Amino acid sequence: MKNCFGKIVVPKVPNLIIQQILDRIVSEELKPGDKLPSEPQLQEIFEVSRPQLKSAFKRMENFGIVETRPQSGTYMAPYGKKILEGLLTNILHLNEQSIDYRSLADTRRMIEIRAAELSAQNIDEKDLRKIRKAHEIFKQNASKDRAIDDDIYFHLLIVSNSGSPVLNSQYCIMTPDMINFWKNLGVMEKEMERRTEETFAEHEAIIAALEAGDSEACARAMKTHMDNTYNTAEMLMEKYGDF
Repeated sequence: MKNCFGKIVVPKVPNLIIQQILDRIVSEELKPGDKLPSEPQLQEIFEVSRPQLKSAFKRMENFGIVETRPQSGTYMAPYGKKILEGLLTNILHLNEQSIDYRSLADTRRMIEIRAAELSAQNIDEKDLRKIRKAHEIFKQNASKDRAIDDDIYFHLLIVSNSGSPVLNSQYCIMTPDMINFWKNLGVMEKEMERRTEETFAEHEAIIAALEAGDSEACARAMKTHMDNTYNTAEMLMEKYGDF
């Protein structure tokens, strides 16, 4: 009889916060572009700690679901209702998804190379500072659990500066799958150390091309980065099997 039961999985508090946001989007009590209550107000409403709230909102910000505007507050992204529902659902199911990495990598490669080319044409000093800061945070956290999120955030900033809403929305939809895949690969820590060091240099080449406003160089630097990333993933999948 005991074999018919299974482990009880208690949802994490950040996921419960994200679920409430999703529920309000579905019911249309919360709409794209709406301003959210302040952090202290949300802590009181949800009855959660500040770190739990920050964890939920960091994830949503990384996936482009919410955006913080200085001196103004936090807003839902101005995507359509269905896109927001899909993004929020993807986050909640992050660890349940089965990923076809090769298809994902092909799509990511096309989006990121084009986005890098466009970003070099469009980016201003303010957004360059954000990208530099994101890279420095990634370097600082490279040995920590959040390193993958920080790496993806660096790329998300570049895509968001492409000036293309289509590239941006497609990239946001893909983001949970990318994070899930790389977190699975992350268990082979020693084999990822060399790739992490290479990634630092490749990011810096991309930043240099953005600073120079050289769209061709930026596209080349991103292509090199994507090709090397793909080759590393292929090598590890061949060694350990697809997952």
